[in-house]
Amino acid sequence: MPRFVAELSLRRERPIEIIEGLGDYESIDFSGIWIPLPEKDVIRHRAEVSAVERDGIIAHELGHIVLGHEISPEDRLAYFTRTAPAVPSAVITRLLDQQACLRSNFDLPLERQAEWFATLLMEAAEVLSRPLFGDRVLTPRQRLMLERAAATFGWAM
Repeated sequence: MPRFVAELSLRRERPIEIIEGLGDYESIDFSGIWIPLPEKDVIRHRAEVSAVERDGIIAHELGHIVLGHEISPEDRLAYFTRTAPAVPSAVITRLLDQQACLRSNFDLPLERQAEWFATLLMEAAEVLSRPLFGDRVLTPRQRLMLERAAATFGWAM
């Protein structure tokens, strides 16, 4: 995930910062948030999640970025009010000011699309992280040659 985030940042010529913990939004019932700021994109995620859950949350928020999701202030206010009725209006106003997207429920098509993107990204990452030769027995010389070749392409065995 860190490599994908770095490559996406470079390709977009816009930094993406990943922050563990939700900060001011900790009391709201959601797992991640994308906050597009003028100078960078920030993705925050809950701290008490497993590595796989964290990557899924980040992948979902990256889906919003890659798919260019933007929501009108009116739709955003209706969405936050409906999905998090206990959230104080001052917090909702701050979220609206920052044009944030939350990973909470999937009433909005944008949320379903971001989750679809996250699923595809996580499946591709899983395929690419499989060992090149699995349980096949290699000689030390074969293993060294393959490790060097894999390292050239940024793969791990």
